[in-house]
Amino acid sequence: MIVRGADGQLARINGVASDITERNCLTAKMEYRGKLLHVVSIAAKELLTSTAIDESMAKVLQTIGQAVRVHRMLVFENTAPPGGVPAFALRFGWHSADAPVIVDADFLAKMPGIHADPWFASLFEKQVVTARPQAMPNGAVKAYFTSAGNQSLLRVPVTIEGEFWGTSALTTA
Repeated sequence: MIVRGADGQLARINGVASDITERNCLTAKMEYRGKLLHVVSIAAKELLTSTAIDESMAKVLQTIGQAVRVHRMLVFENTAPPGGVPAFALRFGWHSADAPVIVDADFLAKMPGIHADPWFASLFEKQVVTARPQAMPNGAVKAYFTSAGNQSLLRVPVTIEGEFWGTSALTTA
């Protein structure tokens, strides 16, 4: 509101200011959560109606990867027999157009003893893990992830009918 003095000149302007930063942050978070829920529903529908799991997983990983803004997603299957030596196989992978493929079947085959690497050994811990590659245990995988410029990592265990099946990993460059 404009307030004028007795002479008609502008004396002051009265107003109310409010900081809407928090409201804008909450709105952005709600929109992001809504987008994620939509992506999860698309992924679930794709997997439930698919007859070709490899094609469906490629589509699902791409959809989720783009929605959560990561550069790559990897899915490892636990191939260790019950009570046997921990082992895994890379089942599915996706990378964004601006991120190089850094882990694939050829990469794993060229790294003898990879199953003993501290990072891969930890795949069997069945816990959600977030990490910066620089803070990962020393080993070939840490060296490879850091040389590729990865900035963060999320690892999530995958269970099927209550049994540990494997692990998914998401990275950002």
